Amino acid sequence: MLFRSINKDYKIVDIQEMKAQYGVPDYQLIYYHTKIPAKYAIEMAENWFSVHNIHIGDKVEMSEAIKDIK
Repeated sequence: MLFRSINKDYKIVDIQEMKAQYGVPDYQLIYYHTKIPAKYAIEMAENWFSVHNIHIGDKVEMSEAIKDIK
C-alpha cells in the first residue's frame, strides 16, 4: 500500500510505502510521519500512483465536501 501526503495547496508532498497491519490493535499500529507538514493523506493499492503517473509536486483535485473536513 502506498501513502501520499497532500499539503493545504493540494500538492503531493510525500510518498511512503506502508506495510499492511492486519489484526493489529489500533494502539499498536505503526504511525507514519510525513517529511513535510500535510493536511490530507491518500492510501491506494501498491503501484497505483506509478501506473497513473502521479508524483511528488503534482496537484490533486478534491471535492468541496472533502476540503471541508476538519
